[in-house]
Amino acid sequence: MNLSEPISGTIRNPDVERHFMVMHKLVGKATAKLGGLVLAESDDVLVVRETGKKEYPPRLYFPESSIAPDSLKTIDRKTFCPIKGEATYFDVAGADVPAPAAAWRYDSTLDFHEDIKLLRGRVSFDTNMVQLTVSDE
Repeated sequence: MNLSEPISGTIRNPDVERHFMVMHKLVGKATAKLGGLVLAESDDVLVVRETGKKEYPPRLYFPESSIAPDSLKTIDRKTFCPIKGEATYFDVAGADVPAPAAAWRYDSTLDFHEDIKLLRGRVSFDTNMVQLTVSDE
């Protein structure tokens, strides 16, 4: 995966020093698929590398405009990340394969660092259910 230089360096949780993230712009195009259904495709993808209780796998965040119409169904699930904010979850609809809570979006973000807002309105997918591919295009 080719990445740009970090967008703003390391963003640290002001309350927990060991919890931090770095955001990059993906160089190339990313596609998210479930079964044969293309959920998202974009060359405007942010990659978040986060370390907290553990080192999390890199997460790709697609702009909402790249999400296939009617492919996500809002569900009654929210989580809170102390570095990003509150996430709303979605089931993936339209695929032959069930994918409950397989996508999430931060509609609002925390404001202790200006660049966290770059994640607002972007959608990420659970890589245990959704296949992500990256090309150098």
